[in-house]
Amino acid sequence: MRWMRATILTLGLAMIALPSAACEEAEAVEVPPDRRQALLMIHGLSSSSQAQKVRSQLRKTSGVTGVVMDLPNAEALVSYDANLANEHGLQEAVEAAGFGSHLGDLEGP
Repeated sequence: MRWMRATILTLGLAMIALPSAACEEAEAVEVPPDRRQALLMIHGLSSSSQAQKVRSQLRKTSGVTGVVMDLPNAEALVSYDANLANEHGLQEAVEAAGFGSHLGDLEGP
């Protein structure tokens, strides 16, 4: 999943690096400035049923637009609207699913 996160971030950077002529086409799919991503490190996550429980709880959170679970690394990559959700609220959703969490580094090593 780390490659997936890197690909997502790379795609975002590639859109910024496009020449101005290509940016005119890209404007239709430009990510709004209030769209955010958070990487949550889930404490004690060890099974697919647990991952599904966490994913389901996160998706119920107002403003969450996407959740990608990475069971081997016990991570959740969450996309959300910053006008409706925040990192603290995402962590509360994980707690409601019965797990603790802390924020991870999206930039990676």
